[in-house]
Amino acid sequence: MRKFKPDPQDNHGYLPQTLRTLIRAALYARRSDPAAKKKETDTSQSREMQTEDLLAWAIKMGWQEGDLEPYFSDLGLSGTLRPDERPDMLRLFEDLDNGKLDHGTVICYQESRLFRDETEIYFNQLIQKCKEHDVLVVSVSPYVIIYD
Repeated sequence: MRKFKPDPQDNHGYLPQTLRTLIRAALYARRSDPAAKKKETDTSQSREMQTEDLLAWAIKMGWQEGDLEPYFSDLGLSGTLRPDERPDMLRLFEDLDNGKLDHGTVICYQESRLFRDETEIYFNQLIQKCKEHDVLVVSVSPYVIIYD
């Protein structure tokens, strides 16, 4: 019989990551300038829809609305820009550095909403900040993926 990991009968110390719904979370949605998209092939959701969907999803999962920071939303800005060129991403970095999200969560619609950085420098900066402050990153579309 084929075995799948994690096997609930024999988990070898593996503990599945769970959502931290009792601790503050930041929602981040980004949408490039609509003029940069081809209307006939663009099936992505608007930043407004992403934010509404993320907020509804987080509340459904157990977060209280007061524990959610739904203001990270660089509308019309490319994911290829540096964090300091994207006001809400810069604010997210600052909140991480200031400990505002310690032990909490950053929730995004898809990982690509965070960065489109070919060098992966900014991804790595975010990863380092999240590791230093014990912050999970949760991507909710098309599947829920929890990164620790």
